[in-house]
Amino acid sequence: MFRYAELAAWLQSFPCALLGASASGVLALGYADEDLGIAADSAAFASLCDWEERLAQEVGALDLGTHILFALERREGTEQGHDANSA
Repeated sequence: MFRYAELAAWLQSFPCALLGASASGVLALGYADEDLGIAADSAAFASLCDWEERLAQEVGALDLGTHILFALERREGTEQGHDANSA
């Protein structure tokens, strides 16, 4: 289990660039219609989902979700199968 800062530091040992990260389930909107009285097919629900998507990428929110999603890009000139422990 990683916090975002630990994950980002660990990923630096690999020949890749961190393109972005996001926390999943920051607002847990799956229960919006029951807990907040918002219908799942309403404009208000869509707005909350859009807001959550932006919020989940903020550094201060990356540790708040149930998971941290991230995207990496292999740096040019590096071989596939690189083992960070063999560097």
